[in-house]
Amino acid sequence: MNVQRWLQAGTNTVAVEVISNPLVQSEGHLGKPGLWVEGDFGELKFGSDESWQASVAGDVTSEAATQDEPLKGRGSILTLGPLEKPSLWASWRPVQLATSAERPIQQSGIPAPMEATYPASGQTRAHGGVALGKETKVQSNGGFSVDYDRVVSAHIVVTVEGGEAAILTLMPNEHKSPGYNRAVRLKLGHGLQSFEVPFFDSFSTINVEASSVTTPFVIKEIRAVFRSYPVKYRGEFECSDPQLSEIWKVGRWSTQICMQTHHLDSPHHQEPISDPGDYLVQSLINYNTFGEGGLPRQDLRKYAQIIRDRHGRVFHTSYALLWLQMLVEYWQHTGDEQLVRELAPTAFMLLDEWEKWRGANGLISNPPNFMFIDWVEIEGFNLHHPPAVIGQGVLTAFYYRALDDVSRIARLVGDAKRVERSGQLQDSVKAAFRRELWSNEKGLFRDGKPSECQSPTGTWLPADRQIETFSSQVNLLACAYGLAPESDAKSVLNKVMESGPANCQPYFMHFAFDALDRVGLFNRWGTRQMRRWKVVADSQTFPEMWDRGDLSHSWQCTPTYQLSARVLGVRPTSPGFKSILVKPQICDLTWAKGSVPTPLGDCRVEWKVDGKRVELKVKVPRGASCEVVLPGRSAVKVSEGWHTLTADYDGLESADRESYDSSVVKER
Repeated sequence: MNVQRWLQAGTNTVAVEVISNPLVQSEGHLGKPGLWVEGDFGELKFGSDESWQASVAGDVTSEAATQDEPLKGRGSILTLGPLEKPSLWASWRPVQLATSAERPIQQSGIPAPMEATYPASGQTRAHGGVALGKETKVQSNGGFSVDYDRVVSAHIVVTVEGGEAAILTLMPNEHKSPGYNRAVRLKLGHGLQSFEVPFFDSFSTINVEASSVTTPFVIKEIRAVFRSYPVKYRGEFECSDPQLSEIWKVGRWSTQICMQTHHLDSPHHQEPISDPGDYLVQSLINYNTFGEGGLPRQDLRKYAQIIRDRHGRVFHTSYALLWLQMLVEYWQHTGDEQLVRELAPTAFMLLDEWEKWRGANGLISNPPNFMFIDWVEIEGFNLHHPPAVIGQGVLTAFYYRALDDVSRIARLVGDAKRVERSGQLQDSVKAAFRRELWSNEKGLFRDGKPSECQSPTGTWLPADRQIETFSSQVNLLACAYGLAPESDAKSVLNKVMESGPANCQPYFMHFAFDALDRVGLFNRWGTRQMRRWKVVADSQTFPEMWDRGDLSHSWQCTPTYQLSARVLGVRPTSPGFKSILVKPQICDLTWAKGSVPTPLGDCRVEWKVDGKRVELKVKVPRGASCEVVLPGRSAVKVSEGWHTLTADYDGLESADRESYDSSVVKER
């Protein structure tokens, strides 16, 4: 953090405030509690040592949420009193120095977050002794709300004059209604006071309640200090359907507010580094909207350390393989070969561990658990942690894809034996998947078979029942990763899609779109499915799931990626976009335009349907080669600069656009 703006000529005193009562709990801590500070001012350098002193503020407390008025909500409450001023050094005591860290401390590779005041859209719901205005006057107990035009990820700063002994409670909420997720109680003193809430949250409103008021006071300002990873809005997308154009922008914003010191699952939950399933989707959106590789790079390194510490046995078992998928996508979108080489040993160790979990049937049958698949239920089982009879097929499909990913990495580092071994395993796994799970009667893949798992059952691995299920999830992955024979894939996928797709939440739809693209049905189903995403008016975001969940998740925003990569049609075909595929999926649209960031510059595309012809303009960044594929499946190679291409187009209705005619692409 650059602190230069706060320094003055002469002697400066540095103090660091630490809140040791975290409102967000993690599942274990890899390090020891403590504080380490280092400053660099050119010739002057300093750091935390035995000369430092500390003061414990006993009036900073946290407590569990209550349901008492006016605190209606869930989460935690932090109570802050008037803290001891740093100038009162007499009461500060020498610190206790740690002899060593539990592991080597690594400097963060990402920049400080961007911060800016986010303007409120208004004040509402005043009651009791509160008079709203440019400065809000509080005569007696009462409250009001400060509203914003959408959900923001922000710290709250409040400035108050007077009100000694009163309690001011700030309750940020994602919905514009009473309630909170995290709240803070401020014990007011006398005179002019300014408080910065020591956590950030996601909210579209701040509910404010004043209690124990004995003397009037003035709230001079309540300010939301927005924060996120520093990004630039490089990517663009717009099309003939305003709903889809809005969906793209909502996904961009939802992803930005999740980009903090890692790709959070959401600012609402703020889970620790544990969710590569989320990060996979978020990073793909990031690449197509911001083109920012720094945060994914650090996420990949952090989670690799967890994989090594736990020897591949992470809490959400499937997420370890999605970490590997994320690593390969990072390489493809950024061209950063160095990180892939650095993490290759972790990837190899992970796949060696998974090979041990294959059962006698050739499937992944004996992992510690089969988490995480999707937030749905099948036969009374939650697919967050299903039994083996439901989870075998999904984990086997993810493993099959991972073998392909690790083969690419092995080729990069010159490990020919691992390439050969991965190929052999892929052949064996594919044969087992088809032999054990295909049902001729249903024309679908079953999820698994009972009594094949040897792992001990428990909280996260329920015991099998004698059931046979055919989930959307296993069939989507079978089509996405090439486990379904070409002769059956379209039939399988149409059955799944015609049912809704049944029992499939927005997160897993990311893999559904992968399947549609691979099988050649994206034009038929792609935009039709994306219109299922509905924007919540209060937050201008999507709910975490179709009908519930928080309003600041980004794992469900895959349409933003799909619209850039598949409808606009821009994708890398070699690491770092050195070669680019432009293959627009027309679906039921008449035009689309936008740009996709690449390490070589932005790739711009505009296409439109004019009668029975498609016209496309593309600007290829310098240093990249490009292959353009328009309806008709013929390809034209183009180099840097602008190019205009056309193709005959049959103008079929969207429901029938699963294939194109054999028209020829022409460059003008």
